[in-house]
Amino acid sequence: MNFKYANEIKKLDIVGCPPMDKCSLPDLTIVYRWVFSELTHKNNFIPVLVIDEKGKRINKPPFISNKEICKGFALSMHDTLENSVNHYQNMCHQSPNFPQRVGNYVVKLDRTLLDGFCDVPSKNEFDRGHFDFFESDACTNWITRIIGEPINLTENGADNKL
Repeated sequence: MNFKYANEIKKLDIVGCPPMDKCSLPDLTIVYRWVFSELTHKNNFIPVLVIDEKGKRINKPPFISNKEICKGFALSMHDTLENSVNHYQNMCHQSPNFPQRVGNYVVKLDRTLLDGFCDVPSKNEFDRGHFDFFESDACTNWITRIIGEPINLTENGADNKL
């Protein structure tokens, strides 16, 4: 499988990215991602360090180590809606401007093994269920893979209980 951002990683001379010991999670065919209300927003399905095309964030927290820079070329996703909502709320409490950076909706996505691979979902309380998804170059348009309607995460404030 060829990694979608292999050229960008190669330019940065980061060895072992994406980490090939990652798990493909074959049973995780439904995943969740935070997005902006406009589903065609240019940043909805782009890794953070690709959005940062001028490289202003590289070598600044949290993107200091090669491992963290590598993660910056993956999409953040979650294994369940509940875990996605809880992590979002935790991030909003930590960073009040968080919705302006990642959006205020969550979408349910259909994923196949051909789309790429991911690490094991976090077991930490703060970001339980979060994982990094490394897209393959064969990955299709995520907008066409949305299942159902996007869910507004801020409709009832930062402590939205869905």
